[in-house]
Amino acid sequence: RMRMRQHMPPYYKLPSDVKLNGDLVKLPNRDEPIPKLEWEKERDFSLSLTAAFAFADSLTHGACGHQPIQLDLTSWNTLIKACCYRGAIWRALDILNETLPKNGIAPDAFTYNTILAGLARVG
Repeated sequence: RMRMRQHMPPYYKLPSDVKLNGDLVKLPNRDEPIPKLEWEKERDFSLSLTAAFAFADSLTHGACGHQPIQLDLTSWNTLIKACCYRGAIWRALDILNETLPKNGIAPDAFTYNTILAGLARVG
């Protein structure tokens, strides 16, 4: 059982295995604590989130032989909602505070309601 727990992705870890300290996370397989945002961006945090962001990235590059597509507010809201449902609140807030302004997109009521609902879910 101990060997199996060491190789599971972080979102499968028992709450006692992941130590939270302010903005830092101490994972059992790392020596140094890392910021929560970096932890949420790791591939092993949530494979479904990783797949969603990889697909969105492939759309912006035209990876499937189509013309590149610029993500709009609806696309970013969908990614924010996926983050909130998977518990990646820091990543959702990073999209709201960094990515949307960088792309010149103004958040709407749906964006803020999704973030607030996600914050309410995690307490």
